[in-house]
Amino acid sequence: PKQKHEKAMDLSFQAKQAMALNEFSKALTLYAEASELEYELALLYLPKTELEPTRSVILRSACFLLLKAAKYNQAQELIMKSLLSISDENIKNQLNDALKVTLDLKNAGSNTLFQHYEYFKELRLNSIEYILEPKSPYYGNAVALNYAREFIDNYLKSFYNYVSIKFNKL
Repeated sequence: PKQKHEKAMDLSFQAKQAMALNEFSKALTLYAEASELEYELALLYLPKTELEPTRSVILRSACFLLLKAAKYNQAQELIMKSLLSISDENIKNQLNDALKVTLDLKNAGSNTLFQHYEYFKELRLNSIEYILEPKSPYYGNAVALNYAREFIDNYLKSFYNYVSIKFNKL
C-alpha cells in the first residue's frame, strides 16, 4: 500500500507541474492515473477503521485526487462513504467542503473546468505567502496568526461563489 500511495503522490506532483506549464490534457491524464491508484487504496482502507489516522488521510487523498481528475460521481460516492465513518473533525470538514465543490462541478465538463484555471492561477500568483516564526524564544515555538480561520472561511466562500456563478451559467 505504501508504494502505491507514493506512486499516486508522484503522479499528482507531475500533474501539478503539467498544470503550471498549461499542459491541461497531460495534467488530467496524470491526475486520473493517480486517482485510480489512490482510489484502490481507499477501497482497501475504507472498512478498516482500526487503521486510523492513516485510513482517514488515504480516504481524503483519494477524494481530492478524484476531484482533480474530474471524476465527480466517483468522488461524490467516496466522499459520502468516508463522511459516514471518519471521526477526525478536520478531515470531515475538508470532505464536506469537497462535497460542496463536487456537487457544483458535477455537471460541468473537465474542459470547462480547465478554462477557468487561469483565474485560479492568477489568484495563486497574487496571494501572500506567510512565514510563521516565533517572535521571541521565551514562549517556545508557539505562533499565533490572528483571524486565520476567518480568512480561510471567507476564501472558501469566495471560491464557492465563483464556482457556482461560472458553472450555473452553463
